[in-house]
Amino acid sequence: MQGIESICHTILEGARKDAQDAWEAAQARVKDIETQTQDEIDRQVAQILDAAKRQGEENTRRGLVMAGLDRRRANLAMKQELMDQVFDQVLDAMCAMPAPRMTEVLTRMLAEAVDSGREEVVIGREEKVMDQAVIDHVNAQRKAAGQVGELRLASERADIRGGFLLVDAGVSTNASFEMLIRQQRTQLEREAAAILFES
Repeated sequence: MQGIESICHTILEGARKDAQDAWEAAQARVKDIETQTQDEIDRQVAQILDAAKRQGEENTRRGLVMAGLDRRRANLAMKQELMDQVFDQVLDAMCAMPAPRMTEVLTRMLAEAVDSGREEVVIGREEKVMDQAVIDHVNAQRKAAGQVGELRLASERADIRGGFLLVDAGVSTNASFEMLIRQQRTQLEREAAAILFES
């Protein structure tokens, strides 16, 4: 019996050793899988963190660009508002010229703006200087120069603050102070901006 026990014992020892080897191999394999899994997790975490960092940097860059654009827009709006105020003040100053100077300016403007000499002169609702006497003076100048001088003051008034409109055969020429300023504004804006915003 001893031989059977010895064989059983040898078989059991072999089985235990095989089981132990299989267990150790399984443990080693689990450790390898854990290491590989941890390495993959670490790699993916690094990629995610790197992508998040790049996205954060991009968002910061975009935020700074947008803040810069917003600042420039606000600055431009402020400058535009100041320019509007300057041109409003120019219009106010033109409309507030003393009567003798205003008469001189309007007479010269009318003489230069007339085309046919038969126009109707439309003045602003609040106009106090431009009247039939100014128109008669320009008519006399034109007649003395051998030109047609049949300008007449229109009965209707226009929504302008200064200057006049000339109407002839349904065609209107706008010689209002507002239009003169609008026509000169591009050039004047550059000059005014240079004075106002030198820095």
